[in-house]
Amino acid sequence: ISEKGLLERVYRDPGVVERTVGEVMDPPLPVVQEAAPLDEAFALLARGAPAVLAVRGERPVGVITKLDVLEYLSHHPRLGG
Repeated sequence: ISEKGLLERVYRDPGVVERTVGEVMDPPLPVVQEAAPLDEAFALLARGAPAVLAVRGERPVGVITKLDVLEYLSHHPRLGG
């Protein structure tokens, strides 16, 4: 559940606060393999995903946000980009 998503739902329908978590959950985060190129996570974030779940096989190992990508790029400038 994201703060933004919950706020939008409650604003439109105050009765949402009486519903179960399962009824108001956001869609699952998109998934990328841990070893995937940064471009894959960036593309998902650029299309509006609030975050991306990084996995090793089937096991979650981290969550990547836009801020994470910005932080990484500030320390690892891309050549020619």
